[in-house]
Amino acid sequence: MKKNQEGLGQISRFYQTELLSSEECGIFLTNIEIAEIAVSMNYEITLTSNEFILAELFKMASAENRLDELNNKLLVIFEDRLIEYNKVKKIFPKASKPISTWIEKCQKTINKIKVGGTHG
Repeated sequence: MKKNQEGLGQISRFYQTELLSSEECGIFLTNIEIAEIAVSMNYEITLTSNEFILAELFKMASAENRLDELNNKLLVIFEDRLIEYNKVKKIFPKASKPISTWIEKCQKTINKIKVGGTHG
C-alpha cells in the first residue's frame, strides 16, 4: 500500500507542477482545457486557478481509479499541440529552433503521461 501511495504522490507532484509549467511541459495548459476534462469526466469543479482545478481533478480521478482516463484526455491535448507545433515549424522555418524546443518538451511530457497512466 505504501509503495502505491508513493507512486500516486509522484503522479500528483507531476500533475501539480510540471503540467502547469509551460517551461517544463512545452505547452500552456489553460484552466478552460482542464475544466473541459473535468466536465467530460462528470466532475464538478469550480473554475479557479489551474493549480486548484488540476489538483481537484487529480484527487477525484485518483479516488475513483480513473487516472488512465484522465491521462488519455491529457494526451489528446498534448498530442494536438504537438501536431500544431510541427505545422508552425514548417510554416515558419526561421523559428525552427524555439519551436523544436517546444516539440521536444511536449514529446517528453507525452511520454511521462503515458508512463503515469500505468499507475492508475
